[in-house]
Amino acid sequence: MIQSPSSIQSPNPVFARHETFHPRFGWLKKGFDQAEKDDRIFLAEDAPVRLGVGKNMVRSLRYWCQAFKILEGDRPLDPIRLTPLLSLNF
Repeated sequence: MIQSPSSIQSPNPVFARHETFHPRFGWLKKGFDQAEKDDRIFLAEDAPVRLGVGKNMVRSLRYWCQAFKILEGDRPLDPIRLTPLLSLNF
């Protein structure tokens, strides 16, 4: 059956692990710097205080650092590690 243009639904954007926050200025550097000091920063109870962001923003900051390949960690409970490329450049 051929669908008419009016019956085709446009895709809806889906927000997932970034908690609907776009990457903010300074987040990538902040995430890198803090993960370099403590690879479990995003799992710490005081992460919002240490990172200077809200609780949901901690998850978002972690997501964006992983999405931009600044940090790597496969599962949410894994400690964060610097990617090899960044270890060489910083």
